[in-house]
Amino acid sequence: LDTSDLFYDGNSQGGITGGMNTAIAPDFRRAVLGVPGMNYGGMLLQRSSDFPPFAIFLYGQAPGGGYSDDSLHPLILTLTSQLWDRGEANGYAHHMTSKPLPGTPKHTVLMHVAYGDFQVSHYAAAVEARTIGARAYQPALDLPARQQDVNLFHGVPAIGKFPFKGSAIVVWDS
Repeated sequence: LDTSDLFYDGNSQGGITGGMNTAIAPDFRRAVLGVPGMNYGGMLLQRSSDFPPFAIFLYGQAPGGGYSDDSLHPLILTLTSQLWDRGEANGYAHHMTSKPLPGTPKHTVLMHVAYGDFQVSHYAAAVEARTIGARAYQPALDLPARQQDVNLFHGVPAIGKFPFKGSAIVVWDS
């Protein structure tokens, strides 16, 4: 067991918060983010199967609860998201790979995305990939039934050749 290097491998919640963890980590240079994404409050929270019990209170569906006017819900989530930005990739992605924070190294990130995940949108992962300067394994989806998503990683350049040493995003279509 070689303990001379440290790496990060986080999945699901660990892939989402792993972006922040990677950006601030002084002791590792390589990370794997499984089922990652960013913009927790705006794109991920309402998709979570864990959100409904909190929504009951936030949206005023329980005694003493919050805001029953549906038109306020996006505003509430946006304002709350400003707090989450400090604990997830949204607030740190631009420091992960190319502009490290003081005392931290540049990191290389491998993003494993689950195509069609009902809780963590692959579009949130694509935004993160563009932000960190990752390259995409292409074709992202090679099954004929999935060809409607040929621009899944719009703005994310393809990996030119292998072996590849930079940050990358790859889709798993299970």
